[in-house]
Amino acid sequence: MFISSEQYGRELTPEQKTDIISNAADNMGDIDFEERMEMNILEPRCRSEIHAAMSRMKIEARQAEIEEMVDLLVGQIGGLVFLLPLFRRSDINEIAINPDGTLWVMEKGSSYFRRVEEKLNPKDTARAVEAILMPFGRAINEATVEVSARLPKVETLP
Repeated sequence: MFISSEQYGRELTPEQKTDIISNAADNMGDIDFEERMEMNILEPRCRSEIHAAMSRMKIEARQAEIEEMVDLLVGQIGGLVFLLPLFRRSDINEIAINPDGTLWVMEKGSSYFRRVEEKLNPKDTARAVEAILMPFGRAINEATVEVSARLPKVETLP
C-alpha cells in the first residue's frame, strides 16, 4: 500500500523527506567527481534515485515536493554545484574557502586573493570541502586544519 500525500491532501513530513533523501543518497555512492559537476547528469540521476527511494518506501508525493527533494539531493551529492559559476570562469586561477564561508578568488596574473561578495553558509562550506577532498581520501579535522587540493580535470570546465 502506498502512502500518497496528494490522495490525503497533506504534505510529506520533514522526517519523511529526510528519509527519502537519505535513502536516495545511499544508492549514489558510486558517483564520480565529473558526474557530480555535470548538472545535466547529476540532476536526472538524483530525480531517478528520489523516485526509486519513494517506491522502495511506498511513499508518493506531490511534484513540488519531489522537486524540492531533488534540489536537496543535488546539493548534498554535488557539494560543489554552487561553485560552478566560479569554476567556469577562465580568469580565475585559485579559489579559497574559509570555515566561516567567506569565498576568495585569485585571478590569473594576480598574486593576491580577492574576497567574493557571496558568502556560503557553514553547511555548504563543509559539503564543498568534503566533496573536494573525498576523491583524494583526505579530510579536514583538528589535526589537519588546512588542506590544498587540485580538482581533477573536467572537460566542460576551463
